[in-house]
Amino acid sequence: MDDQQLREILKSTPRTRAPEGFTRQTILRLADKQPKGRTWRRLALVAAACALLVGLAVPAGLELSRRADQAQARDELERLRDDHDKLQRQLAALRASQEKEPELLYLGGTDSADYVVDLRQLARPPVEAQGARPDPSRL
Repeated sequence: MDDQQLREILKSTPRTRAPEGFTRQTILRLADKQPKGRTWRRLALVAAACALLVGLAVPAGLELSRRADQAQARDELERLRDDHDKLQRQLAALRASQEKEPELLYLGGTDSADYVVDLRQLARPPVEAQGARPDPSRL
């Protein structure tokens, strides 16, 4: 049997009409199957579960955020300590370099030449012989 024959057979059968009140009875039957007293209980249970999840998730999220902030603060503190140590070493090196006499004095320069005086080649002033340091600004 092909589709065309099946269509012809279905067209030739008499149509059956639903009895009067069929739609209303069907709707009432469906309404009776709906759980009336349980709906608010389910809603309350779902609301309580949601509140519990939120109640657990918010503090957990805050704790994770606090831990991340602490880790970031520790990293920043470590960087600051490293910078502090580096600056202390540089300061010590600068102080040590100021304690010894300068060997070269930069006088200036142009694009093609820099002018420098080698202080070791100059005659020492007599004040230095008494133990005082020479004043570089007088040289």
